[in-house]
Amino acid sequence: MKKLVALVGAGLLMAACSANPSSAAQVNGETITIAELAQVQADFQDNGVNSLADGVLNMMINAEVANEIIADAGLSVPEEMRQTVFSQLGLNPDGEYSAATDEMIDFLAFTLVVQQGLYTVDEINPVLTALGEADVEVNPRFGTWDSENFAIAPLVRDYVTSEQPSI
Repeated sequence: MKKLVALVGAGLLMAACSANPSSAAQVNGETITIAELAQVQADFQDNGVNSLADGVLNMMINAEVANEIIADAGLSVPEEMRQTVFSQLGLNPDGEYSAATDEMIDFLAFTLVVQQGLYTVDEINPVLTALGEADVEVNPRFGTWDSENFAIAPLVRDYVTSEQPSI
């Protein structure tokens, strides 16, 4: 009986946290829809690349926050970095992709630029600050937002256990 009550309570909590079931996440008041997430995954699958929803959503959230800050700060991303991302992801650089996929590619290309040390810490600090201060609410089916790591924290499913019931 306790497990049933806990399961019903968890279901009610999840329903309450996600007022809009078509929303994958809310980022600074902007909605990333389940349909947009599915389209990005479809863009990947059309090129033979399997992708997990939470990983793709994580990059979409980061792109939603960071790309505008990157542009406002005048930080550019060389086209060769975009080509590198396409190559690393196994995507066709000449393919037609959704706007959400293009935004995610831009963000991933920026991360490559940062990893190569082409910008100073002072130059990227506004992006890091914006990521840390972003108002992000993730649909509970994907996890919760970890603002310290700019990532979706993995789901903890306490109701799933490997223990065998004693009979």
